[in-house]
Amino acid sequence: GTSGRGISMSPSSFTLAAGAEQTVTITALTAGAANQAWNFDELVLTESTDTNPEVSLPLAVFANSSTNTALINKSVSESSVDSGDTVTYTIALDNISDTQSMTVTDALPAGIAYVNGSATESVSGGTTTSAFAFNGGSNTLSWTGNLDGVTLSIGPSPAPLGYVSLAGEGVAPAGCPSNCDDGGFLVSGLDISYLGQQYTDGIWSVNGVLELGTVSGSAASATNQNLPSPSAPNNLLAPFWTDMNLEDGGNWYQAVITDGADSYDVFSWENVPRFNDPTIYSFQIWLQKGTSNIWFVYDQIPAIPAGLTVGFEDATATNGANYYFNGSGTAPVAGTDIGVLTGAGGSVSLSFDAILTGAVDDVITNTAEVAGSTVGGSAIATSIIVSAGVDTDGDGVFDAADNCTLVSNASQLDTNGDGFGNACDPDLDNNGVVNFIDVSLFSNQFGSAAGGDADFNGDGNVNFLDFTIIPDYIFGPPGPSGIAP
Repeated sequence: GTSGRGISMSPSSFTLAAGAEQTVTITALTAGAANQAWNFDELVLTESTDTNPEVSLPLAVFANSSTNTALINKSVSESSVDSGDTVTYTIALDNISDTQSMTVTDALPAGIAYVNGSATESVSGGTTTSAFAFNGGSNTLSWTGNLDGVTLSIGPSPAPLGYVSLAGEGVAPAGCPSNCDDGGFLVSGLDISYLGQQYTDGIWSVNGVLELGTVSGSAASATNQNLPSPSAPNNLLAPFWTDMNLEDGGNWYQAVITDGADSYDVFSWENVPRFNDPTIYSFQIWLQKGTSNIWFVYDQIPAIPAGLTVGFEDATATNGANYYFNGSGTAPVAGTDIGVLTGAGGSVSLSFDAILTGAVDDVITNTAEVAGSTVGGSAIATSIIVSAGVDTDGDGVFDAADNCTLVSNASQLDTNGDGFGNACDPDLDNNGVVNFIDVSLFSNQFGSAAGGDADFNGDGNVNFLDFTIIPDYIFGPPGPSGIAP
């Protein structure tokens, strides 16, 4: 490739005999490409002996954000159906961010027919502003509402492994930043969800603080804050925010620890004193990868400094809380882990029924999307394969959609609209039984060239051919296709 977007081909080289063909797989990595836009590149094939000219293959790739299944999920009751079958689609939307208005849309593709009146909704932790409904003009279902945001709280919560000395595990110390007293390091490789946002990096400060993300561009100062605080830095996790000092001893460590099932990013201050105070402290932050689980873990807390914050806050300094601040709250103690606990945001469950009308072997893909003030473009798709189906009477209409399953009725003619096609519906007065009243009604239509519900064979005429059908049903109730059980 020529643009550096990560174009690769497999196999990367091959030999062809005269007239032979070669199948290749081209992979495009779009991490650096423009999102929700077409990106263009080319692949150049060069003949090894230079006896033939180069061949240039132009490439076009549309890059888009991947689906966030933590935000929206979509399911369908069946994965393979007969044409004419009814399925139920369910869309589950969970707010993973701040309180906001959100809209879900589901544009039905060809091959899906909405069942009137089947749309339902159930909202928890929020309100509906526009009910889940079908718009026949656009063939789209949509819902709009306000969902409560994710909340965080702080309180005692056992960490999976408790305190683990990283020095004791043989982890090398991180060493001093440029300022051993009040400095910090940029860290990467994280995988933690915090108030609905995913973070892979942060700023790790000597003074007992981790900033998720790198917006502030600076380490936390020696002066602890009452969280949430409008003063930068924000978006903080503060297990022990006070004036720590690596210049006078101790070390700090960063490592990934696994318990065999889960992995954790661990930031550890071990035997670190405060500025002008020989008392040493050991504590840690644990972040469980791929989750929102966060713990503060303590091993040595021999005294509580006059200036100390244990707490958290968000990026806007509007959401946050202290477990302890300058004498108020509960002071941290060795052996008691503290969790930054995530409370679920609002949610809505939407469902509707649809009839699959596609042809055999069609793959019907239905996509739902969500848009909000801080989330958008996330989508989830479901696919159904239309199978061959059953056509008992061989009239080309699958039984699931056939109004006369045992009698050929390719036209699906149903003059009186009772759900039974004319070919199997000699119950002309719709009283549930075929008797002499129906014979009399048939006689009234006999000889008609306009057809009607007595035109059982659908040839446009009511005649003796139609009359021969009635004796098969006389004095019996029509069943699912008009035949007495």
